[in-house]
Amino acid sequence: MSNRYYIPALRGRFGDWAYYSTLMTLEQVAQRIDFARDIHTSSSLSELIQRELLEGRANEIAQYIQQNEDRFFNSLVVAIYGGSPGWHQLDVSAKSEDISREDLDDTALFSIGYLSLTNEEKIFALDGQHRLAGIQVALDAGADFRDNELPVIFVAHHNNPEGLRRTRKLFTTLNKQAKPVKKSEIIALDESDAMAISTRFLVENHEFFNAGQIDTLRKQANLAPGNISHFTTIINLYDVLSIILPHVKDRLSKEKASELRVYRPSDETISEYNDFSGKYFEDLAGLFDELGTYFSSEDKSAVLREMRTEDGGHVLFRPIGLKIFSRVLMELRRSLSYEEGMRELAKLPVNLNEAPYADTIWNTHRRTLDTRREAICRDVLLYMLGRGKKRSELKARYARALEVPEEDIELPEMVID
Repeated sequence: MSNRYYIPALRGRFGDWAYYSTLMTLEQVAQRIDFARDIHTSSSLSELIQRELLEGRANEIAQYIQQNEDRFFNSLVVAIYGGSPGWHQLDVSAKSEDISREDLDDTALFSIGYLSLTNEEKIFALDGQHRLAGIQVALDAGADFRDNELPVIFVAHHNNPEGLRRTRKLFTTLNKQAKPVKKSEIIALDESDAMAISTRFLVENHEFFNAGQIDTLRKQANLAPGNISHFTTIINLYDVLSIILPHVKDRLSKEKASELRVYRPSDETISEYNDFSGKYFEDLAGLFDELGTYFSSEDKSAVLREMRTEDGGHVLFRPIGLKIFSRVLMELRRSLSYEEGMRELAKLPVNLNEAPYADTIWNTHRRTLDTRREAICRDVLLYMLGRGKKRSELKARYARALEVPEEDIELPEMVID
């Protein structure tokens, strides 16, 4: 028996690269493909690549593979050199009843076959290093889907100075051109991200949001200046749910909260998140009369015009205000129940033209919002509720935010009973 193993492949060309698009089992991928150490002659640079992978997303990807029956990856791109790879064209018989050889052009005739490999070739990933690391971690942990097949694209590498430069260029091109998925795309399509699922649920089903109250087209969290047609943007709605949903049941850890973006909860849990998402805004409307008026009004633009004035208006009618109040609630949840935290929120001021919003998130001179000082505004609100940072440190930060000497300002009065 030959010491070769054969993998189904398509042979093609793109630019000046010849490539082979193959199918390999996860076990073959984990055993046969290495990381891109060989594109550098410097061992320290090769170690840098390896360290970045091991300290990166390998465990997260391994969990994704293990916990999702609908797992799927796009192609790995790998470089190959050494050994004795072979191409074996699969010919179409002239007597075939299903397909006529005469109907096939040369590309179709000569592109289908098998790539044969020995154990002597050097194969390393150019694109998909984190997926490769995740596959290895999952299989090392005993995952039972070693025969799942992954598309793998092979390109030829020449282990000389010119070949090294060429392969390094392809490596960086592939990785630089890969762009992260936009938040708007996650919200619209992601079926694992709990916050995206609940955002879509609110926009499609909840009476507060299913009649055009949400700007679903804007690609930013903030509203366009002068907008009196929408309550907030879909990006901001997602951001708010990202703050509050991890705290539905308990004060979850940061790691647990991040998992809500990656691993789809059970249908029962999703239903609970959807219900809580609606309840949160219903509770806000119950605490703040202006919100209640907006959500029940037939002329919502009139309410928005009244709540978004040249002097600022109501903080909860601005996307940044919704985020800040949600973050304050999150901090309160460290020691209070959800109901107790909501009652505390009701004590806070809401006029943007007053402290602590004036000249932190609301520029009283330009009459515009400033999101850069969101954190100090949140911390001052927590101070007003008797929680948060030390008074002396907070006062110094507040003075810097207001751009006045520390001795010339005082923190707002507390609102605790």
